[in-house]
Amino acid sequence: MPTFSHIAKMGLFFLAMLLFVMPVPASAGTQGGYLVAYFRSDPSQTGEKIQKLHYGYSRDGVKWYELNKNAPVFTPKYALRDPFLNKGPDGIWRLVYTSPDVDATGKNTSTYYMGYAESTDLIHWTNEKRLDLMANYRPANTVYNVWAPEWMYNDETGKYIIYWSSTLNATGPTNNYHYKATTTDWNTFSDASLLFDPGVSSIDASMLRVDKNAEDDYYMFFKDESLSPMKMRQTWANEPVNKVEYDANISSNTITPDYTEAPEAFKLIGQNKWNLIYDYWSQGKYGLKSTVNVEDPTAWSAEISDARFPYKMRHASVATLTNAELWHVVNQFGVDAHYNLNSSANDVSGNGHNGTLNGSPAFTGTGGPEGGYINMDGVDDGIQLAVSGSTGFMHDAFATRSVSLWFKANQTVSEQVLFDEGGVTAGMSMKLQNNMLYAGAASGASKVQINTAFTDTASWHHAVVVFNEGKLLLYLDGALAASAATPYTSIDAHIDLAGLGKRYGQDAFGGTNGGAYFDGRIDQVNIYTVPLFPEDVQDLHDTP
Repeated sequence: MPTFSHIAKMGLFFLAMLLFVMPVPASAGTQGGYLVAYFRSDPSQTGEKIQKLHYGYSRDGVKWYELNKNAPVFTPKYALRDPFLNKGPDGIWRLVYTSPDVDATGKNTSTYYMGYAESTDLIHWTNEKRLDLMANYRPANTVYNVWAPEWMYNDETGKYIIYWSSTLNATGPTNNYHYKATTTDWNTFSDASLLFDPGVSSIDASMLRVDKNAEDDYYMFFKDESLSPMKMRQTWANEPVNKVEYDANISSNTITPDYTEAPEAFKLIGQNKWNLIYDYWSQGKYGLKSTVNVEDPTAWSAEISDARFPYKMRHASVATLTNAELWHVVNQFGVDAHYNLNSSANDVSGNGHNGTLNGSPAFTGTGGPEGGYINMDGVDDGIQLAVSGSTGFMHDAFATRSVSLWFKANQTVSEQVLFDEGGVTAGMSMKLQNNMLYAGAASGASKVQINTAFTDTASWHHAVVVFNEGKLLLYLDGALAASAATPYTSIDAHIDLAGLGKRYGQDAFGGTNGGAYFDGRIDQVNIYTVPLFPEDVQDLHDTP
């Protein structure tokens, strides 16, 4: 293995912004994506602290979108900070985290425990407990803290390696070193021992296994607390618990900007490339770098300027998910409403956003893309999803939204609204008119619409409209059909009604006075709080 020193030697918005895209096949969506687990707080981890598990997801490892509207997805028995998620060879996801005690005023007190829970689906959690892995150091020593635990599985020994940082014999976190313990069953554990001693106080170690010519090397990224301002370095070893090599191979240069901590490196799916995310703990933001040579600490890129992270995300970990795993999580925490329209207009997502039938639409139990469907007569039928109001479902401002639905039209010439949220000053809509399928968005005084040719009345078709922070996209039958930039990155709150199969008062295209009834069938309507990507749209098309 070469040493690091050897490696070191080696304004105006105008119509021209509208971009119409010819349909192209979307990817098969089999590659999966990434889940980021985090807690939330204000800068310097003061002020608001939401010490519970949160999720975000990414398809590209650069732009991360909060799930569950940035609210907790799991509230453990104990306060949670620095969550780390990984899946074992048994298929069980195991969560470990910093677990402080919290007094009546909300103040944290460090403990010598770490929190633990496990899940088979990333949604339901069991076997919650606190692990006391520093017991063999007490009472001969006082253990001030157990911070930022992580774990990896060693397939050569069949053991899980758990590691963290602790300070001994002090009244504050003044001299942190990195410790480890092992287990085969998460019930009994080895004694803790020193894993890594960089010669200075350090925290937030994160290990990355890299396959090189059928052999593994292990890279460790950590925060050097001796620096002012503090930032990160990296080291490596050819075995996961080789303290001698970790201690000897510390990079002389740092790899992240000032005032950063919580490094987390991960390999991009199907690429010879790694990303590194890190927390600007005092500034309340996150950063990201990439490299194609993880061995070389000088090879990390400049910070990627267009990375996106959930608001107030703190000390996060990244897990790589299969496509099925990712979709399972997104469908649990990214769906605002789901109307399967088999026999009613009820929301089957569990969020309670039930629709109200207008006119006399008829349900048919079979024959849709997935089960039954609703048939609308083009005269007075519709499904009202929201009444007039200033806040709540179909009224709140949003920066990301996706609407997916299946339809079979009886005619494609007259104006027929498929989906209507908001109105002429703020909203998003989808309609048929003049043998075209349209998607539209409005905010303030600006309206943007895109379209694609559509004339078929013989078959079912899948349509998706996506608004993603200034981009409006329209998909038809799994392929991107049109897209446009908008002069706004979010759509304002709106008091107008919302619904399916008709225009409820006014719409984002500028239509008013209601009407524009749809003549045909609608099935499987999903409303997402997150932007869907080509892989997602293809999956929804292939599996209604």
